[in-house]
Amino acid sequence: MQQPSWILWLAEAGGIDKASIRDAKKRAAGHDKNQTRTKEMRVTLSWARIAGQLEQIPSRKHLTEYHTTTGLGGKEPTKNKQERNSSSAASDSYSRYVETYEVEITPAHNTLQKRFECFLSRDGATELKPNVDGVDLRYQDETKGTILVEIKPCERASARYAIRTAIGQLLDYEQRVKKHASLLIVVGTKPLEEDRLLATSNGFGIAYPAKGLFEVLWPTLRTR
Repeated sequence: MQQPSWILWLAEAGGIDKASIRDAKKRAAGHDKNQTRTKEMRVTLSWARIAGQLEQIPSRKHLTEYHTTTGLGGKEPTKNKQERNSSSAASDSYSRYVETYEVEITPAHNTLQKRFECFLSRDGATELKPNVDGVDLRYQDETKGTILVEIKPCERASARYAIRTAIGQLLDYEQRVKKHASLLIVVGTKPLEEDRLLATSNGFGIAYPAKGLFEVLWPTLRTR
């Protein structure tokens, strides 16, 4: 397989940590030929490592049953054309989001993260630690204590998928650090109100660029 994006997709699907994936991307950068890029990537993301991770996910039979139940594959359980089209559209949109923002090497992520770090520095945040143990950013806030941040560059149309993905990642990070932390999702554009509520009504903060700075919204009550 000589497709760098496929290697990254398999690595992320298998749960390999973000630091390793970023290292693989850096190794591939600057090379024009896919063969050379994949060779460099395999220094970090070897086939043995990817295979070991993939073996830990549920069995094919289980995934097939899950996809059939949810309408993501196999025989759809929906009963009318409108439901089938709705399910397919959501699945296609999510696939496009993952391909564009989660697998491809995009400078938009680094740009958004740097902008937010500058904003935090001016806003009085302390102990900023980017890219530690897979977490995009962590810092200390005077009132909220430790905050873990997931950066998600996106457009408004894909904001809900970005928020949905970030929620799972932040819960995973919080469990791994083994202490209470406030969880913040930073997206690349102002989301729709219902998408903002997806975060705040579940106990997550959400931030987005606004007038050269960032608007940061926290839930009034921590509901999780």
